[in-house]
Amino acid sequence: MRSDLAHLQTLLLQARGNWVHPMDLHMTLQFLGPVPPNRERCILEAADAVQGAPFELKINRLEFWPKPRIVWAGPEHTPADAASHGERSEGW
Repeated sequence: MRSDLAHLQTLLLQARGNWVHPMDLHMTLQFLGPVPPNRERCILEAADAVQGAPFELKINRLEFWPKPRIVWAGPEHTPADAASHGERSEGW
């Protein structure tokens, strides 16, 4: 997936912006927002304890957010087995 997304960047290079180095591409599964320093350790420990079965994710959606000027790729639909991982992490 990383190489496919890196190739996509080469096709879009004519667009202005700062492109992420292919080794820095990542998948955000749960965005936490700002985390106070005194909560970081708790969150890391909770994340280490998360267990779940592998799931397949089809990346078939490409969008652009004008502010803050982000091109992102993701799934059109989140499979139920993947969505359940996020439900278990609510309330961190």
